Amino acid sequence: MSRYTAVTNEDLEAMLSAIGVASMEELFADIPQSVRLGRDIDLPSGRSELEVHEHLAALAARNRHCDAETSFLGAGMYDHYVPSTRSPSAPSSSPRTRRTSRRSPRAACR
Repeated sequence: MSRYTAVTNEDLEAMLSAIGVASMEELFADIPQSVRLGRDIDLPSGRSELEVHEHLAALAARNRHCDAETSFLGAGMYDHYVPSTRSPSAPSSSPRTRRTSRRSPRAACR
């Protein structure tokens, strides 16, 4: 399949079968020919996996992405961060927790 990956033809058949397609052509059938590369990626032979990764990362870094540009996709529904929830066993600084923690052991039994 590729000189840079260890996927055998049997592996490929098993993966395609697992997702319910018969071939790579069927897998990519919905992608228009006009946006497909139509040739192998031009990579020099004899490179290690790390060297190939670094080369492709350098090529990808030349692209612009939404984090580096102003984007109006989503009509304002982006860059909204939801803080993680606090574990119930984690200490709290709320006045209610401080007040409760000062109670005597007897007060909890009433």
